[in-house]
Amino acid sequence: MEIENQKNHHEIGHSTSPAILFFERVEAIFCTLGAIALALMAAVLGCGIFSRYLFNSPLPGVYDVVQLLLVWVVFLSLSYTQREKRHIRVEIILRKMSERANHMMDALATALGFFLCGFMAWQSLEAAWSSTVNMEYWPGLLRVPIYPSKIALALGVVLLGLRFGIDTIRSLILFKRIGDHRKKLSGV
Repeated sequence: MEIENQKNHHEIGHSTSPAILFFERVEAIFCTLGAIALALMAAVLGCGIFSRYLFNSPLPGVYDVVQLLLVWVVFLSLSYTQREKRHIRVEIILRKMSERANHMMDALATALGFFLCGFMAWQSLEAAWSSTVNMEYWPGLLRVPIYPSKIALALGVVLLGLRFGIDTIRSLILFKRIGDHRKKLSGV
């Protein structure tokens, strides 16, 4: 089933449209930025641990920086993860359904994701704008800016919403193609 889905994914123009190619490059760049943020988190935590045990003096603001970087790690990779179909998925019921029904369920699920991300994008873009205009900083020992993380969150949600939109259209196309193929086979 997975191989068939991958084949169908390519049959409907995966990575052929210049707009889709550009979007997928943006997804890959965002995912790479998330990976860099993960490496920075590890480095900051490592320095904090090193400082605490070697000099008996913890670095101030380590946990603040790590919390803000975690937003980058999670939200910048969501769209790429959806593209690669790596999100958790419960398939107990889907395995018993036909391929056509699976595509319809995918279309419904991704359409719901698209609308939820639309609402989340609206709210997170407002929060990012407000935070940027006000130059919001984390309250703590270090003046760590919050607005870059809020921008990353908003952009990640926007990208995920667009990915859900693309996936919805692809699932509907596959649903229709299977229906058309069945009609041809039955001679109707």
